[in-house]
Formats: sequence, C-alpha cells, structure tokens
Amino acid sequence: MVKLEEYKPEHLPGVRLLLQAAFGSQHELTAGEELALRLIVSHPGEDGCVIAHSAVYIRKMSSAAGEFSGGIIGDVAVDPAFQRRGLMRDMFDTIHSHFLQRGVSHSFLFAYHPVIYASLGYKPLQFPINYWDVLDKRWNTYLYHGAMIRSVGEELPDGVIEFNGRTY
Repeated sequence: MVKLEEYKPEHLPGVRLLLQAAFGSQHELTAGEELALRLIVSHPGEDGCVIAHSAVYIRKMSSAAGEFSGGIIGDVAVDPAFQRRGLMRDMFDTIHSHFLQRGVSHSFLFAYHPVIYASLGYKPLQFPINYWDVLDKRWNTYLYHGAMIRSVGEELPDGVIEFNGRTY
C-alpha cells in the first residue's frame, strides 16, 4: 500500500533520482521561500525509493482583473511502473485542498502532456505570462505551450498575467 506524505530531507536522494529519470540528468530540485508544500509517495517495499513527487509554490500575482493569490505546481512525476493507479489524483486532491486553505484562487502548471491534467480541472492558459526567465536572467512575456490553469470560485484572469517571479 502506498502513502502520500510531506517531503522530509531524508527523501532528497529518492526525489532526485525520480526527477532526473523523468526530466533528465541536468534537472535540479528547486526550493526557496515560495515553496509551500512538497509531496512524495514512497515505494511500498523499498526504503528510500520515491515513486511520485510534486512541488507547490504560492505567490501574489495579478492581471487586468486585479491581484490574486496564485499557486504553481511543478516537478510532477510518477514512476512509470506506478502510473494509472491514482497517485497523481491523490497528490492533486491534497494540493487543491492546500490551495483552498491558503486562499489560492488560481493554480498554474506547465505540462509536457496537457491532456493528463484536464481530468483534474485544468484548462489551457489563453493569455501570456510575464515571468522571470532564470536562464536569460531577465523578465520575459510568453504564452507557453502546455501552460494550464485551474480556477477556484473566481473568473479566469484576463490579459497578460503578471507572474511576479519565475516558473517552476
């Protein structure tokens, strides 16, 4: 039986292995003051083996409609041997509850496979975001292919979304 749990420092080696397998050997684990929650699922029979992971960041954002609290979900990965077992849905249910408790009205993610997230209430983002580009070290405005949004009780932001920081 698998159990969803909050990340602890001892999970770091297993998280790194999972994320590098999912996103490539150069992938770095990101943290910082915006990190609100990191969830993992450990392998039921192997200590230290992480089979699912997600990270959650929260910050103030704005659009033409005004300021709002935005959540960004990143580093979502599930070991291929454990996919299609509801692990991602369980992680996202916990994330969405966390967002509700923290007053987050809009949740963003940047997906390699957007169709996976549609069943979780995410829709393609129709507007560009203004964000800090960590590679180019400058502000950039761009409409990401694969950018998705889920809103809770508020209308979708209209126009360019001021991300007030980097993407994850």
